[in-house]
Amino acid sequence: MSVQDDESDAAVAERDAPRTALAQAEDDRTDACLARWEEEQDNQRLRTAHKSAVARGVRLCEQCASLAAQVAGVDDATRRLDAVLKFCDRAEKRAARWENPLPVPEWVTAVRALATGTDGAGTEVRSLADAATATAVLPALDAAEGREES
Repeated sequence: MSVQDDESDAAVAERDAPRTALAQAEDDRTDACLARWEEEQDNQRLRTAHKSAVARGVRLCEQCASLAAQVAGVDDATRRLDAVLKFCDRAEKRAARWENPLPVPEWVTAVRALATGTDGAGTEVRSLADAATATAVLPALDAAEGREES
């Protein structure tokens, strides 16, 4: 290369410097705009996720309140069943307290079967009819209520 070529290259570079700087500035501006757009998209996704999380939190709080009410109902039912079983135990003890024990009232077996959900043989009991059938008490219950078998 000659000295003249070097000068012409330097002159061309000097002449094109503003254009190169302008192109670089435009690229930087485009990159900045793209970065800002991506940031806005991320912020929008975060806002949407936040709204969704808040809504889910509200639903979970409602479910917790519902479950707490159900637990309170179950606790109440458990206390009531415990009282029924204690009543059955007391009836059995009263029958057995004499020198010649009395027979345990037939209703105790049926009520205990209902309260525990199984009869003495392990058969599942879900209704008074099941309990009476399982414990052969239905005729006695009917007679106690003044009904006759048909």
